[in-house]
Amino acid sequence: SDQCTDADAVVVPNRYPDRDRFAAPTMPLSSHATRLRRMLGVLGWVTAVCVGAGRARAVAVLACTLAGILGQAAAFGVVLLFINVQRAGEPLVFAGVTIPSRLDLAAALAWVGLVLVAAFVAAACAYLGESLSLTLGRSALDAVQRRGLAGLGRMHRIASSPARQTHVEDAARRALGGDAISFLRVSMLIPRLIVATVSFLVFFAGLFMLDTRLTLVVIGVLALALAPLAVVNVRLVKAARAYEDTARGQSSVLRRTLDLAAAQSLPGSPTPPWIDAYLDHPLRHRAFNALRQILLARRRVGLVQNLLFGAVIATALVLYIASGRGERDGWGPLLAYLIAFRIAAGHLTTTLTLLTGFNRFHAKLARLAEFLRAADAPVVETAADPAAATDRSPRLRVVDTPLPGSAADHRLEPGTVTYLLTPRRLTAYALPMLCRRTTRGRRAGARLLSSLAFTGDLWRPPAMPLASLLTGETRPGPERREHLRKTLAAWGLAELVSSLPGGLDTVMGEEELRGLPPDAAAALALIPGFLADASVLFVSWSGLNGMSAPARNDAIERLRRDAAVVLAGSRPHAPVPAVASAVVVAADDGVSGIGPPAWFAALDARQLEERGFTAARTAVAVPDDDDEDDEEWMD
Repeated sequence: SDQCTDADAVVVPNRYPDRDRFAAPTMPLSSHATRLRRMLGVLGWVTAVCVGAGRARAVAVLACTLAGILGQAAAFGVVLLFINVQRAGEPLVFAGVTIPSRLDLAAALAWVGLVLVAAFVAAACAYLGESLSLTLGRSALDAVQRRGLAGLGRMHRIASSPARQTHVEDAARRALGGDAISFLRVSMLIPRLIVATVSFLVFFAGLFMLDTRLTLVVIGVLALALAPLAVVNVRLVKAARAYEDTARGQSSVLRRTLDLAAAQSLPGSPTPPWIDAYLDHPLRHRAFNALRQILLARRRVGLVQNLLFGAVIATALVLYIASGRGERDGWGPLLAYLIAFRIAAGHLTTTLTLLTGFNRFHAKLARLAEFLRAADAPVVETAADPAAATDRSPRLRVVDTPLPGSAADHRLEPGTVTYLLTPRRLTAYALPMLCRRTTRGRRAGARLLSSLAFTGDLWRPPAMPLASLLTGETRPGPERREHLRKTLAAWGLAELVSSLPGGLDTVMGEEELRGLPPDAAAALALIPGFLADASVLFVSWSGLNGMSAPARNDAIERLRRDAAVVLAGSRPHAPVPAVASAVVVAADDGVSGIGPPAWFAALDARQLEERGFTAARTAVAVPDDDDEDDEEWMD
């Protein structure tokens, strides 16, 4: 049973990665046109993200791409112009330059040099465009991962169980890892795809200029050749999917076989039985057959392309001879036509190859886009439950099989102090998940306040400026920094912070925090709680280990003025803090029990062991003025 039943909860998948909301949409292989439209849609999404990541660089990439296309068209145009002049036998004045009908060696070399310059400019612009697109793709990748990580925290908080949180983490690891790298590859592929497609159209227009009737015949031959290419491509996609599905299983079988070889090898046996078991495993044969189909399909693509070029050359030669143009115009126009066709066919092949290669990343990018949509899903408020609509305080509720004597739920109201006992394997992200979220603005959010993690209990902070670490903002503004300074001064930490090399801008990590005095570090860990606008504050009880009892109690009293305080611990043998008015026992499947400290003290140790707690405990309240045994009972 779920503990997160609010209408604002985003549905997190129960299975990953094949049949959940993060999986790529499946479709019959026969609907190839639909798949092509979806591929182009994903390409458009990648392009839009890249443009949003850097408009100026996107314009530069487009300019370089167009310059490359114009350079290729210019080189081809120069060749066509030269051929037409030579065929007409009359000089031509073009752009103030007289092109003679017969060229000497120097003039011919000049024309060749002009063609080479145009080709070099086209290649240089195309290379520059791809380089800029790679830089732009890196910026877009950063934006995508930042967006996904920002939404991941929200998805963690509203997940309905720790098991679903694990699925969210798996989805995020795959979507923001390998799938995001595919995003970078495709961002560099887009300019090449644009160049190849537009260049093919430009050169095909040149073919119409050279010979319209012959080009119409070539289009018919291309149509006949593209049909088997489409069939081969469908089989290639099907084989690639089958190989991806079986390769992971084959790796698992091999890993288990290696473990078996290390642990259960039979001395003196030339062929241990587990060798034949691995070699005859069905997954291994399926993976080999899928890989064989991939290699053969790629070879078929090459054969079809060779047959296509041969058919076009033979058709053009027969038509050219049959029309008598060979005797009238010579063989130069036919040679120019075949060269132009070979260039256009090369661009067509590049376009098809890039689309086929992009098809490998289509599922990953579709899954990445779906994950980002889930991370950005808006919170929808509903008044289906009148009690929930008017309830501003988060609430903890028990599962179907609670501990004996447990209450049904517990409201986290401002001013209350609750002791939350969780197994160590539950991460810090599981704590806010236990709260039933509402939609009443920022104060309804559950804010996790840990001990800055140098105790290793809840959170290990990355190295970042102290101001960012305490405020939770990348670049806190002047007003935020001033508020932070006043809060530090109120706790007597202003002198400590000013003694740091960079003050609030000092980069602090786990090692730097561990080097601070214990009382100062514990007090510093509480600063985010006083800066947070939240209705619930989770505090690592072990994070207060370095503080004296009066300072600890004073801190809790200040924190509870505007929020409910949840003291998080993970040792069942540790006494319940005296300031806590209720105890909540959480297990892997949610909240197992709720009650006062006396109820928790009466629980049997075996009942806790069944819910993941292995150590026995004696739950005796700790006096507020006794520090002697702090090191023994704290987490």
